Amino acid sequence: HAEMKATQDEQGGVDADVDCLFEVPLMLATALCGYRHDEAALLSGETQQVSEARLLHVYALKARSLISAAEYDAALEGLLQIRGATADLIAQNASLELPLLLAEARIAALQSKGEEVHVICRNIAARENSLAAKNACLYLRGFALLKDQKYPEAAKVLNALRAEPREIDNRLLKLTAAVAARQLPVSKLRKYSQRASYRYQAKVLRDLAAAVLAAGDKN
Repeated sequence: HAEMKATQDEQGGVDADVDCLFEVPLMLATALCGYRHDEAALLSGETQQVSEARLLHVYALKARSLISAAEYDAALEGLLQIRGATADLIAQNASLELPLLLAEARIAALQSKGEEVHVICRNIAARENSLAAKNACLYLRGFALLKDQKYPEAAKVLNALRAEPREIDNRLLKLTAAVAARQLPVSKLRKYSQRASYRYQAKVLRDLAAAVLAAGDKN
């Protein structure tokens, strides 16, 4: 649910043209049973009730699931296939490429490829007017800088963003960067990590926070 909520926010929240949360029960059923009821139809193209745009969105969500499982090569291969299959559709409506670009930027950030994140996000900024997409890019840039231990730069990027109370992962990322850059005391991050909801936050962010806490203890 948290993963799809983050995707929904990236697409523009309640004002987006897609409903990512619709996929949550389908993804849960797939995880439990190893089977998605509509996958065969989606992949074969037999159904006429699913638009090409919907197919692109479903495939992008599947790639994001692979990213969450740290299967980056598989996710990149899947994104490449999606691009090939939907090239005509994207040529007609460039905005449909946004979830693919964000997925590629997320993979680059997770692999500490900060320059690649910057290039992708610059491409998005030149084409999209969506504030949500631009903010998502800034969070990814901040994450990549934090992973690369460029703490002052990461904090500068992330301090310019306002995380809503519901955006728990973004709040953790901002707090971790501020503590790493010594703008806030380590005790703030330690107290945050003791919250009951902390275990539900993204593992990659909890790992970053743990590293910053460990460094703070040494200092």
